[in-house]
Amino acid sequence: SCSTAGSERDLGAKPLAIPLRGMVQHYAWGKAEDESLVAAIARGQDDQRMPPGDGARKFAELWMGTHQNGHSSVLTPMGAPVAGTWRLEAKLLKDTISSDPEHWLGNDWSR
Repeated sequence: SCSTAGSERDLGAKPLAIPLRGMVQHYAWGKAEDESLVAAIARGQDDQRMPPGDGARKFAELWMGTHQNGHSSVLTPMGAPVAGTWRLEAKLLKDTISSDPEHWLGNDWSR
């Protein structure tokens, strides 16, 4: 669950932090799935971001951000919390930031 307690400004129905999900990049120099920390982290994020492997893919990098070849996603709240717990939906990080840059990046985000 997420909480908005402790904020100096009214956040409405937005938590202070949300889970960030990276995008796996596969390169020849990467490691096999069963030896790769990247694969282990990706598996822990979300089964949809880490489909079952065929054993041939090499896991090289886990990108976190808004790169056009590897968009991260975030789990954002839907509506208000119920009994202190948010209902979450997956959205692209870039779409979440552009929906309210001041909230997600701070007051001087445009500098």
